[in-house]
Amino acid sequence: MRRPAGVTLIAVLLVVAAVLAAMIGLGVLLARGDAAFLRQSQLAAGVWLAVGLAALLLAAVDLLVARALLRGRGWARGASVVLALLHLVGGGFGMLTFGGNLQWSSLLTIAVAIMVLGLLFSTRAEAFFARR
Repeated sequence: MRRPAGVTLIAVLLVVAAVLAAMIGLGVLLARGDAAFLRQSQLAAGVWLAVGLAALLLAAVDLLVARALLRGRGWARGASVVLALLHLVGGGFGMLTFGGNLQWSSLLTIAVAIMVLGLLFSTRAEAFFARR
């Protein structure tokens, strides 16, 4: 069976999610030294270091899973579900703690994760991965 367009779109959305996660990760790593940012967030710089590094790790995993989806790897569907759920949690955290551009990136991250979940459970995607 040929790869459905929805599966290709999921891979593209995972790349978009990776870019957003990398932007958030880099933004947090750069902002964690800013006294105003730390005061507003009421979290320690060490917490933000962990959040920034976790976001960068998530971005790298997104890229690996996107590639596996394009190659039709069966495990990539389950991994995509887990990643989408992690992005939902991370985006929700970002919406509650960030301001400005990082808050918009968090909102977009949530939207992309919801689209990925919807596409993963489409009839065509289920049929494609059932054969893998």
